[in-house]
Amino acid sequence: MPTLAKLLDCLKWPKARATGQPIGPRGEIAPVADPEVAFGWQGYLSANGEITGVNAAATLITSVTIPDDCFYTVDATWFVLENGAATRVRLRLQILDPGGLVAWELIYGSDTATLVGVVPWYATPTIRLHLLAGMKVQWILLDAMAISDRVGASIALRKLYEETL
Repeated sequence: MPTLAKLLDCLKWPKARATGQPIGPRGEIAPVADPEVAFGWQGYLSANGEITGVNAAATLITSVTIPDDCFYTVDATWFVLENGAATRVRLRLQILDPGGLVAWELIYGSDTATLVGVVPWYATPTIRLHLLAGMKVQWILLDAMAISDRVGASIALRKLYEETL
């Protein structure tokens, strides 16, 4: 089935009686999202974590293990709640290969000077990747937390389609 016909079928577009093919729109179609992201995705792959107080560097905040070889979108976000002292909090968003080695990572950070309050949630861009079963997406602390700050993070994955490379 051609891509446009498949998309129109998913949208429940009316079909011509004689051919059974979808009636073409006015020569244009403007979906609000890419078809592979909007249709047929599966959820249930998410994790949230929060840590408070003195924590060592490389402390795991939260993680999700990949169940199947598949294409995924990865959404992640994090926050810092300051206690009033000058603080620097840095976190790593990592993807580990099935053997546990870091295959990819980005570092995010927050610097404050005697500020009391919440550093708002920081969202990372949505990432589309082909991930292998057994890989892990995780947030970890880069620096030790020496005072009683609070750090939280979330990860949400959408499983798109299972065509492997």
